[in-house]
Amino acid sequence: MSNLINLTSAPHPDHESINSYGIKCTVVAKGKMGPAIIRKFATDLIKSISAECVRFEAIDIGHIKAYIEYKGGFLYADTVGEQQDVVIKGKDAAMVSELTITLNSVIVGISEKAIKEATDGMLESTIKSFGFTRKAIPNIKVNHE
Repeated sequence: MSNLINLTSAPHPDHESINSYGIKCTVVAKGKMGPAIIRKFATDLIKSISAECVRFEAIDIGHIKAYIEYKGGFLYADTVGEQQDVVIKGKDAAMVSELTITLNSVIVGISEKAIKEATDGMLESTIKSFGFTRKAIPNIKVNHE
């Protein structure tokens, strides 16, 4: 059995540059938003984070995921690799004014600090571009250890 993998050995050198960052927050719209706006927001958010990580010279986009919860529905948006390939699945609901977003970015070739800067920066930029605001509650950092 020469194809066995030794799980106790040191990590593969290619995996040493994999870093991640996650955040959870609540976003509020001035009025009500429907499924099309929420899906567009999710798509723009994922694409902008991916593009910003590439701008920071990421070697590869491991994955960027957003889980967006709202009254009566949820969306799961993610990309692996190129930012043009965003997949969105979920359960649409009626008009809502508040979203709870959990973001997770796993990127190869840039530091956790750079991933945090890209993720937080593009989250704020996307929120602003849609005319949304972040609810004044503390963020919860998702620990990946």
